[in-house]
Amino acid sequence: MDVISTTLVLAKFPLSVLLACLMVVFISAASVNLVTSNLHLVFPSLCDLPVVSHLPHCGVTSLSFEPSYGSALLDRADFPNLVKIQNIVLDELAAGSSRGIDLALNVKHAELAVKDLVAVVRASNLTMKTPLVEALVNFATDARTASRNLQRLSARINGAVDSIVSFNAYAVNAIESAQKRGATEARSTVIHTFQASMASFSSQITTVILDATEATSSLDILENRLLHIHELCVQEALTTTIALEDLLWELWTMLGGNQSKLRDLQRRTTVLKEVEQYRAVAVAYVAATTQTVLTVDAQLSDLRDRLMTSAIDPQDIPVEVHLASVERSLLRLQQDRSQQVPRLGFT
Repeated sequence: MDVISTTLVLAKFPLSVLLACLMVVFISAASVNLVTSNLHLVFPSLCDLPVVSHLPHCGVTSLSFEPSYGSALLDRADFPNLVKIQNIVLDELAAGSSRGIDLALNVKHAELAVKDLVAVVRASNLTMKTPLVEALVNFATDARTASRNLQRLSARINGAVDSIVSFNAYAVNAIESAQKRGATEARSTVIHTFQASMASFSSQITTVILDATEATSSLDILENRLLHIHELCVQEALTTTIALEDLLWELWTMLGGNQSKLRDLQRRTTVLKEVEQYRAVAVAYVAATTQTVLTVDAQLSDLRDRLMTSAIDPQDIPVEVHLASVERSLLRLQQDRSQQVPRLGFT
């Protein structure tokens, strides 16, 4: 018993160290397994990145997009119809993008002009000076938000066009490579690349619609600010008119007195006209911007419907027809992109 007790006492420290090491190893292994099993939820792989995923070395199997139009994957491909939809809508998107940049600049100019007007109103003797200054400041803040939303919408549209170009280039490379491995492999590659292109295109369109909705919301808020400014201007105009009538009656009875009051009322009228002028300019900017966003939103909604209906009972199409359609689309998109760069002033 003494030998056993002595042995247990002597082995106590090594066993403790061994047990601690085993616990550290177990906890580390569990942590690594947890991190690696959930890492894809936080950080995408290289082939999941928007641009890298379109490179040839990222195989078709890496494209595991789930179409937003349904949970079931398509077992057929219809690149000609998809390309037709892309070509019809992309014209509107490109035009809306360039127009959106101009309108964003216009709204920004309106913001800066109203900021200058705030100082003029603050130094005036308007009866509604305090609420009018507050309304103008709120308008300038919301105009800045609307301008940023319009810029982001234009950037998102350009990004969607770039994504279509990249996916079409990837589809061409993948289909051409698969053709060398046989008809079965080529047909499977066409279906997989079509699924990936469909899912990516639908996702891009959804994102653009969300950005367009946000831009429209900010413009609606801006319009409400303008209506509030207009109400204040109407109240000030009514007050000024009544005061002027009293002054004229006073002048009539007093034979030309209170000239300083008359000059003060004229100053109020001048400031009021400036407010109305800037309001009218801002309304024109907002109206044009809203119309553009609503037009783009309508086109995108129509595109989503056509994407859904284009997948209904498509006929079997030869691989060569798919490839030719994507190649023509890619060539057109690249030509359009090269022509847009000089127009945007990036030369």
